[in-house]
Amino acid sequence: MKYIRKITVYLISVIILASLVIGCGVIFAVKNINITIMGFSGGAEKSIAKVKTKLLSEFRGSVMLFVSEKEVAGAVDDGAYVVLECKKVYPCTLNVTLKERVETYYSENGEGYCVYDDSGIITRTVAEYGDTLNRFDGAPNIKISGAESLEDYKTVASVGLEFKEKFLSLRAVVSEISIRNAQSEYENDRIIFLLKCGLKIEVQDYSSGLKEKISAAYSQFGNLSGAQKLKGTVTSYSLLDGSVRAIYDPN
Repeated sequence: MKYIRKITVYLISVIILASLVIGCGVIFAVKNINITIMGFSGGAEKSIAKVKTKLLSEFRGSVMLFVSEKEVAGAVDDGAYVVLECKKVYPCTLNVTLKERVETYYSENGEGYCVYDDSGIITRTVAEYGDTLNRFDGAPNIKISGAESLEDYKTVASVGLEFKEKFLSLRAVVSEISIRNAQSEYENDRIIFLLKCGLKIEVQDYSSGLKEKISAAYSQFGNLSGAQKLKGTVTSYSLLDGSVRAIYDPN
């Protein structure tokens, strides 16, 4: 009898535990998803509805505890958005904040072209140059040359953002950015901006004092005449004492 009683107690305990698990799964299952898109270029309502439908189809009914931001990012990522935040509001709501990827760059890859956002992350690959044009405004994206790794593309994008902050524009001003990694201890890493007006701006050893070097290049650029801006190079670099200088070479 004691044996039967123990089995009965055990079975009841299992049933109660299973009921609790199922009940918690129902209570804390994803039922609502709120989408916010930062820096959106247009058509927000339609895009939010599309993303929300996709996420609900992926996660509706999933237990909140086991839904990770990485999984949400993987479900969202179609080259258009990056997840800034995925906040769980218990018992059953996900608040997802997205940032629209700003298409900015492209490069040749031997078989076609790759298009990148303003963080240097690839958004799409295309076969023809005409397809590299910015999908939002139809204008050319900036060509990246000299990049040898994914890290190089991110570096170019990071420097590009600093350039944009000082010059107040990037795609409207720059046609190509070249990265030149030092090949010996006697050389400096360089990034070169080819402006649409014809002038080049070269930033040497960009890993150090980048903001100051771009600021110096901007000041030198502002001192040039209209004719000088059509050719030549403004080079920004550090002196031995740590100060920054920018000079103009018309050749």
